[in-house]
Amino acid sequence: VSGQPIENIAVYDLKEKSWKHVGEGVPHVASSLAIDEANEIIYVSGIFTKVGKGKDEIKANNIAAFDVKQNKWFSLGEGLNRDCMSILYDSSASKIYASGAFTSSGNTDVRYIGVYDIQTKIWSELKGGTVNKMCRVLLKNDETNELYAGGMFTCTFDNKVALPYLGKYNLKEDKW
Repeated sequence: VSGQPIENIAVYDLKEKSWKHVGEGVPHVASSLAIDEANEIIYVSGIFTKVGKGKDEIKANNIAAFDVKQNKWFSLGEGLNRDCMSILYDSSASKIYASGAFTSSGNTDVRYIGVYDIQTKIWSELKGGTVNKMCRVLLKNDETNELYAGGMFTCTFDNKVALPYLGKYNLKEDKW
């Protein structure tokens, strides 16, 4: 950026009017960002197995967090076993919602849509079930507490609800 090498993620400093590294970057694809402004944490997802460089490099499977105050990367549990295409930060629930081609986090089933609890540092699926194929994008309506999903899926994983490429999940009632 502006003649400066930056690996796949950068921040623009409004005061200094210049681009800067974010934790020495992400060595592969960074596809989505979510910001926790209050705590100055940047969540990044994509296709990678590590973030940072040198002594600051850490293992991070397809999703990680960068703490701006500490200038340090953190993994989110065991990460996700395949690419993570979209993430969003939910400040009211202290959770990260993620979507992609992944099917697990370590030994835990997390198929296509995952929920990371920032307090417990545990990945899980949506309580009301997940979708049957890859999910590419998520959007949350804070007013209605609904999560919208789009992707290659056609129904819920248990085949009980038809979701032809789009779906709406009620986070209050835990159902599609």
